[in-house]
This record gives sequence, C-alpha cells and structure tokens, in this order.
Amino acid sequence: MSTTVATSANRKRPIGITLLAGILLWIGCGGTLFFPFIARSGGVAYGIEALFGSSLSERWLNFDIWAAATITWLLYVAYAVIGFGLWKLRNWARRSVMVLCALMPVAGVASAWSFRADSLLSAGTLLWSITPMAWMFWYFKRPGVQFAFGNYSAEAGPPPQLSRGKRVVVALAVVASTAGLFILLLLFGIENQMRRTGAYQMAVKQAQASPCARAMMGDSLMPGWFATGEWSEGSTEGTADLSIPMRGSKGKGVLDVSAKKQNGVWMITSLILSNKKGQANLTTLGAPCKP
Repeated sequence: MSTTVATSANRKRPIGITLLAGILLWIGCGGTLFFPFIARSGGVAYGIEALFGSSLSERWLNFDIWAAATITWLLYVAYAVIGFGLWKLRNWARRSVMVLCALMPVAGVASAWSFRADSLLSAGTLLWSITPMAWMFWYFKRPGVQFAFGNYSAEAGPPPQLSRGKRVVVALAVVASTAGLFILLLLFGIENQMRRTGAYQMAVKQAQASPCARAMMGDSLMPGWFATGEWSEGSTEGTADLSIPMRGSKGKGVLDVSAKKQNGVWMITSLILSNKKGQANLTTLGAPCKP
C-alpha cells in the first residue's frame, strides 16, 4: 500500500477525532494550569498518605509527593499536546493514542493483580482498562480515520465510507457499551463498598449462624448481588439500614438489617429475614424463630 500523504483538501476531521481532541485538550489544558494549585493545597500529599499510610519516612514522603506531582503535571501537558495534534490531524498524535491504548490494558492487568484480594474491584479495573481502549484502538484503525491522518495515497482518494445508517449503529454501539460498562462498574463499586462495611459483614455472619435462617432458607446461605440501603461509617461512629438479597438451598429471601456503630464497634439493632414463607427475627443470635 502506498504511503503518500493525502492532500489536506481531501481530508476532513472525523467527528470522533474532534470529540476526542476536545476532551484531551480540556483535560490537558485544565490540568496543566490548575494542577500546581491543587498540588500546593495538599491534594497530592493526601493521596500519597492514603496510599502508603504512615509507613514512609518524612524524607521519602516528600520525595514521593514531589515525584507524583511532577509526573502528573507532565501527563497533563502530554494530554494537551496530543489533543492539539489530533485536532490538527497529525499522524504522530494518532500513533501516540494507539500506544496509550496498547499500554493501558497492561497497566490494567497489573492493577487488577494488585487488587486480586477484592474480586469485584479487580474485575472492574480490568474491564475499564481494556474495553474503552479496545474500542479506541479499533476506531483509529478505521480506513476513514487513517485517511484523515494521511495514511492513504492522495491518488487513490478517500476510502469507501460506511453508510450513514451503519455509522449511526456503530456510534450507538460504542456509546451504549461504554455507558453500560460505566454503570455496571459503578454498581459493582457501590456493592463492593457496601460489602466492606462492618454492618453488612456482621449481618451476613449472624444470619449464616442462625438455625432459624437455615430452617427457612436451607444450607449454604449466601448473600446475593445488589444490596440496597444507606450507610455511613466513620472510625468510631456509623449507621446502616440495608436490604441484602440472600439465597440458600431452599430458595431466596431478603435480609433487612439496621445497625449502629459506637466507640468503633458495630451493634445490630434489627435483623429480619423474609421470604415467601414469612419472616423471622434474627436480631438475637440463638433466639427462637419469631414471626
């Protein structure tokens, strides 16, 4: 295939490139201008301390803060430069994005491995680092996009384009899959946070240890997906009102729990298990079943 650069008169910026360039310019320019103020306000230091806790000496903490701030600021500058290159249809910018699309899944796999103790967080990190990058890599390999960046000969002219209907279908598929993935990961993230609360864990363990719950639901009593409710938890105080789907060998049910945290200790104030057969009060472990 000839690699003669197509004339600029024959090239138009695809709408996808326009949107991506605008996003990168917005993020890059905004971050480049305002990140120094964020860094001086202590945002970077807070992130480093949250990540490493008190395990770092003051000398290493200051070095890590400086290094993280410098790298982050340079990344914002790179975003702005690449965004400008995409806007001007520079092929080096297209190649830079494709390199990033290839590197992000590698970073995602490494991050997912580091979060392997938390299956939800690990799977979410892996999906979020691979799926959008795969779409973007595919898009940048499209003949029309490559022509816009000068990767086709001027003599051959622009490559055949998809019909308008097919372009709409492709655009909707990309938007729907990306939005669906974001919503799914958001739900998984909320579920993951809820499962980490002391109230959730205590309620599930108490239900699993209850003879009354086993009589209603059968053996192998396990929590299901997508619990609902509200909770707030601090270091010493907290409240929780949750509805946890449960399943056992005899069917499914719902575990409604109300709990309070005082002086760093969770206490269950109400624990009701419900299914098609009725309700049981599991608030006091070992108490007889009471409708």
